[in-house]
Amino acid sequence: MQVSLWKKDTNDRFVDTGLKQTTGADRRDEFSTSLGLSPGEYQVVESQPAGLFHGGQVVGSVGGDSTIADLISGIVLLAGVDAVAYDFPEFPPATIQGHVFRDGGPIRLASPLQAASLRPFRDGVFTVDDHMIGNVVLELRNVLSLLLRLTVRCPELIPMVRFEWRRQRMVLINSAA
Repeated sequence: MQVSLWKKDTNDRFVDTGLKQTTGADRRDEFSTSLGLSPGEYQVVESQPAGLFHGGQVVGSVGGDSTIADLISGIVLLAGVDAVAYDFPEFPPATIQGHVFRDGGPIRLASPLQAASLRPFRDGVFTVDDHMIGNVVLELRNVLSLLLRLTVRCPELIPMVRFEWRRQRMVLINSAA
C-alpha cells in the first residue's frame, strides 16, 4: 500500500507534496517526524492495494474527515504538532466452505425437536455415513440478512460436491475428482 501527502495551497486546492510512503514488511507506514512540514491543511491519500478489500479509513490524533474512500482530509497541522494514527485498514479475501448433507440416518422420536436440541443426536460434521443433498439453494447474506450475492442453485447431486465463496464468488468443487 502507498500513501501520499497533499497540502492545501493559497488557491484552496490540494497539491501533491511529493511525499509518499510505502507500507513496510511490518505492514506499517509512517512519515518521518523530521519532514519540516509548515502549518496548514493536509490530506492523506491511499492507493488501494491489489488483492485486498477496502476497510475504510481512520482519522488520527489531530482530527480530519474520513467520509471519502481512501482519503483522509481536513488534517490541520499547527506549528510543532505531530499528527499520528491515520490508518487505512484493509481486509484480505475470505473463504466460506462446507457441504450440503443430511447428517446420519433418520432420527426417530415421539415428538419433534428444536434444531438446538439435535446436538446429542448429530455432530454436524461431514462423515462417511452422511448423505449428500443436491439441487439446494445457497445464499450468502450479511448479519442483517441482506443478500450479498445472487442465489445459486447447486446442481443435482454430484458425488462429494462442496461449496465455497471466494471473494464473494460462488465456486462448486467436485472433491471426488
